[in-house]
Amino acid sequence: MKRYLIKLATGIILMAIVGALVFTGCTEEEEPPPPPPPPVEEEEEPPPPPPVEEVWEWPEKLFLVSGPGMGVEALTGWTALMSADTGMQIRIVEIDNTLLRFKWIAQGRFFHNIDGNATTVEYLEASLGNNLRDTGPFQVRVLWAASQSNLGYMTRGDSDIKTVHDIKPGTKIVEWTFGAAMETTYSALLAWAQVDWDDIIWVPASNFPIIPRLITGGQADLTFFFPTAGFTYEAEATPEGISWIELPADEDPEGAKRYLEKQPTHSFGTISLGVPSAIGVRGLDMLSPLLSSADSDPDLVYHYIKWMDENYDRYKDTHANNLSMTLDNTMRIMETSFIPAHEGLVRYLTELGKWTPAHEARNQQNIALLNRYVEAYQEA
Repeated sequence: MKRYLIKLATGIILMAIVGALVFTGCTEEEEPPPPPPPPVEEEEEPPPPPPVEEVWEWPEKLFLVSGPGMGVEALTGWTALMSADTGMQIRIVEIDNTLLRFKWIAQGRFFHNIDGNATTVEYLEASLGNNLRDTGPFQVRVLWAASQSNLGYMTRGDSDIKTVHDIKPGTKIVEWTFGAAMETTYSALLAWAQVDWDDIIWVPASNFPIIPRLITGGQADLTFFFPTAGFTYEAEATPEGISWIELPADEDPEGAKRYLEKQPTHSFGTISLGVPSAIGVRGLDMLSPLLSSADSDPDLVYHYIKWMDENYDRYKDTHANNLSMTLDNTMRIMETSFIPAHEGLVRYLTELGKWTPAHEARNQQNIALLNRYVEAYQEA
């Protein structure tokens, strides 16, 4: 009995302890869960730096070469503005000799020259005195349109020679002894007139300014010349005056065909620029480009012609020829000329969206053609 009471008391005590513990545990407040960590704010990436604007450094000096008269006059009209804008000292060397002008461009002594298709052909073909050891075909390139050459055949104001059909044996024609280009041109004129070369009386002229004086003075009857040249305006103002013969290609297509067979780089058109006596006369209408070497710095070419295009309105009225220095005329040259475009010009026209696959294909054909001339001359 006693043992039973002891067990009972022990059980009661244990129950009391467990109850107390349970009660105590129930009354303790549970600790709240820790707060969530604050959201991590993503740092925004800084904006990219602005693109570094290209700063083009123009060369300190630039040398150009040109024939006398209107070539120098036209160049001076826009190079003065370019020099003021860029800080370049632009120097123009005036020389009659076409061969030397091309030779110096090929050697890199001058940046560019202005010459027409006819004289370029004769140099590249190494014909008519251009076949010296250190001359001949080279990698020439077009930079930009230089002039829309309204050209013609000039006579004195009182001359009886009014059209190409009035040229007869005994006609006195000025022979340009300082340049080779006129032989092909005069051969074309005489082919149209159907007069033999040896039946003409040739009057030599050793420089450009004397040519119109030979006409107004009566020593010669006819010469190939430029309606826009300063010397032409002087001749127009003399008491004798000047006039221009008609090249009626529309009325005499067979004669015009004979002309173009001798001089395929010419094209016929109505003269619209130059002295009043020439305006409206059916003569020659051609585009002449600025020509440089393929080795000319492409960056310089790009910035040079970009300046010319963007500043056209500032210099177009400085000379009659400068009116033709437009993007449209440059594109005409790209579509008709046999001379390849310079790499810097291709870059600029591509940037403007003007250079097409057709232009590129023609340009590659022109390069391939020129390569054949250069390689053949080097092997000769």
